[in-house]
Amino acid sequence: MPTMYNQSVHRKKVQLRRPLLTLVGLVAVLAMLRILNLGFCWHMNRLELQNKPVLSGIQYSFLGFSSEAKAKEELEKTGGFGKNTLTVISYYDLSTPIGSIIENRRETPGMVDLGRFIVYSCPGRSVTKLFPYGLLVQECSGKYYEKQYERFLLQRVLPARSGSLSFIEKPVSASPYLRWPHLLYFYAPLIMLLILTLRFGAGMLTGFIYFVEVFFLFDYYQALVDVPLFWVKNLTGGEFDAGGATMIAVGIAVFALLLCTAGLIQWKSLREYPSAKWWILFFFLLPFALRF
Repeated sequence: MPTMYNQSVHRKKVQLRRPLLTLVGLVAVLAMLRILNLGFCWHMNRLELQNKPVLSGIQYSFLGFSSEAKAKEELEKTGGFGKNTLTVISYYDLSTPIGSIIENRRETPGMVDLGRFIVYSCPGRSVTKLFPYGLLVQECSGKYYEKQYERFLLQRVLPARSGSLSFIEKPVSASPYLRWPHLLYFYAPLIMLLILTLRFGAGMLTGFIYFVEVFFLFDYYQALVDVPLFWVKNLTGGEFDAGGATMIAVGIAVFALLLCTAGLIQWKSLREYPSAKWWILFFFLLPFALRF
């Protein structure tokens, strides 16, 4: 017969096992969201190139989840590069949301539409990659060119390279495809937080820390103003100036911080709902999974 001591030990093991399994499940969900997010962003970029290319005369091939080595192999399979042809092989992997192998057989350098960007392409073969945290890198003729393109506060320190990359960034809010990721990043968490606050109480307002993190980790102009509020521009027929957009983004971040503070004040209201605290941890970690 089980003794009181054995029952106590068993109870403690169960109490430790449950939060551990929940944490493992949360990490698994965030990892899955990370992979799905990479595929979704690349798919929207592919639709942009298939339906709204700015430049014509470019042959595209889309590999999906792959690697630079396989993309180069695919480029070799096309074979028979004619004069004045321009071929682009597009792919993505866990470290590169958008990668492109460009074969430029034209006699002069030119611009190539890669979906989110129009980049300068030298004659011959070049590799252009979009890395997380707003870094665009191109390898061309053994030289590296790069550019930090996003406006966000916690920009990473760039290593020394050969030069600056020339490119044109498309207005994301004007594209029916490129704006979808930022729309989901803004409105899906907002709706979920409002529903969860009604379900669990004011303590769930702590989850609005998500929008404070977005302000620091993302291009705050696109993530909080230009794309989520594109319908305001459509109604007014105007554009957000740089100063006004920054003030709006700061206002959203400050308001979210105030809601988060109010949630911390009401933290005791979550004692009856253990799952609510896991939801808050989820929203705290979510920006890191979504950052592309």
